[in-house]
Amino acid sequence: MKGTLRQKFIGPTIMLFVFGVLLSSYSTYYSSTTEVESAIKSQMTQIAESLSTMLASWIERNKIDIQRWSRFDIICDAIPESFLGKAARKAAKPMLARLRDEYGFYEALYLCDIDGDVIVSSGDGSIFSSNMSQEAFFLSASLGHIFVSDIFAGIKGKPTLVIAAPVWSGERIRGVFASSIDLTYFSSQYVDPIKLSKTGYAYILRSDGLVIAHPDTTKVMKADFSDFPQGKKILKMKSGVMRYDYEGVNFIGAFKEERLTGLIIGINAPVDEIFAPSDRVRDIVIFITIVISFLIASTVALIVTGFVTKPINQFKKTMEAVAAGDLNRTISLKSTSEFTSMAKSFNKMALSLKDNKEELRRTYERLAQKERMAAMGELTARIAHEIKNPLGIIKGSAQILVDEEAEQETKKEVAHYIIEEVNNLAVRTQELLTYAKPMPLNFEDVDLNALLSERIKFWESRRVELKQMEIMGEFASNLPMVRLDKSLIKQSVMNIIINASEAMPGGGHLKISTKLNGEDPRAWNLRGSQGAAPGNNLKCVVVEFEDNGSGIEPENLSKIFNPFFTTKAEGTGLGLSAVYRIMEQHHAGISVKSRPGIGTRFIMTFPVS
Repeated sequence: MKGTLRQKFIGPTIMLFVFGVLLSSYSTYYSSTTEVESAIKSQMTQIAESLSTMLASWIERNKIDIQRWSRFDIICDAIPESFLGKAARKAAKPMLARLRDEYGFYEALYLCDIDGDVIVSSGDGSIFSSNMSQEAFFLSASLGHIFVSDIFAGIKGKPTLVIAAPVWSGERIRGVFASSIDLTYFSSQYVDPIKLSKTGYAYILRSDGLVIAHPDTTKVMKADFSDFPQGKKILKMKSGVMRYDYEGVNFIGAFKEERLTGLIIGINAPVDEIFAPSDRVRDIVIFITIVISFLIASTVALIVTGFVTKPINQFKKTMEAVAAGDLNRTISLKSTSEFTSMAKSFNKMALSLKDNKEELRRTYERLAQKERMAAMGELTARIAHEIKNPLGIIKGSAQILVDEEAEQETKKEVAHYIIEEVNNLAVRTQELLTYAKPMPLNFEDVDLNALLSERIKFWESRRVELKQMEIMGEFASNLPMVRLDKSLIKQSVMNIIINASEAMPGGGHLKISTKLNGEDPRAWNLRGSQGAAPGNNLKCVVVEFEDNGSGIEPENLSKIFNPFFTTKAEGTGLGLSAVYRIMEQHHAGISVKSRPGIGTRFIMTFPVS
């Protein structure tokens, strides 16, 4: 009887135990596959975002190069129909060919005169006619703009991009310098090497769905993602992560829109390849569980714990570390089972992701170095330009001073010119040096009302420069102290006052007011025309400068804080750029609102100490 009862209960007990082990193992398997998918999606998103940033930087770098080359003396000299112009054209042609060959991705370089006729080229077969006066890039550049085209089929059907810049001579545009760029270079360097699995790949789409880059070159500039339901969804979302079916295969894909060109960079991999090792482990777990179902409960528990649960838990912990960004973590198993095969596959994938991430980092460093060199070249050109004209005036004036026949009164007047130009030169040079190497901050508690009052008195004492502009102060009486660098904020206030006076050459009114509110200045859009909504309830002091001058045109409103941007005949274009940088250093905010013909309002916001 007892034996019968023992047999009656042992069987169901073992089956229940085995079922519990099976359920626990499958739960662990499901959890681990979720972690794998999460890690893969995270890495794919990071790579797509990195490629998008790299593409934007690459195009921006090419814009800077085209604009810089358009300013070369040999390019400017080649425009006129003269003996010097013909000689310059003859010298410019091999130079353009050399630039094309050195960079490797320019299909052709062109120089057009103001009528659109191509007067110098790099010597390649052109995708345009000999006269480009009706081309979009020529029309835009001839109006003074830097032009970047949409992607189109160029020579031999390759994806091509056109960048063009105006060629200036003094204050006038004399021609257009243009280039056609082969995007297959960027694809071969940065897109094609991306491999996340055996057949996973990266690709680039135009905003209308046309394939720009793809490992299958037969699809480039021919296949259209908008013809497929999943492609339409990608084009609608523009950025994100999703699962989708393509040509009968289920993929996990991440994609990111590059906002300058509207191109969509995508990374995908087949789901079956990603989860193949996990699926093999799942099948083995089920098989082992069925086999050991006839063993005693303790043996089953020991086997499952030692050979299934522990390795899967190790997989899970390692996957969590990889998903968190630790690509140095690997799985180490001593057994020779399928777990070891899965561990090797996972380690290989993690190593591939690490190599891709390291290559992206090195590419970032190269692009950053190129951008720093371009900025240095721009700064050097500005310094030369700002020093050249004053030196010419000083030289001419000095020649009059040494002329013994010149009248004493004339010499005295000329001496004043020299002093004035030296002062102007010192101001321009200081602006450029301040931009190139910002001074360290010296923070102290400051009464902004007192600082603004002192600046108003200082301005009004300069009667020669006052130009009939009247400044009115309207200061709140309950302002707390603000911690800032007093001298730099004085400089910023004077830059805005000077900017207002130049906007009112015939006279006008400037109102400077202060108030206390709860808006967080770090939530403002510094370069925008409206300013973002307040974020946190951090107290801040607000300073407003409101004039009734000429105002700022809407198309220039987002550019006024850019370095070297100016609409004036004279000036470095660094005044408001310096203000913007100083406000950034103080973790403060600045925004601007303007209506042409009515006036402009600058708004500074400082966090309270």
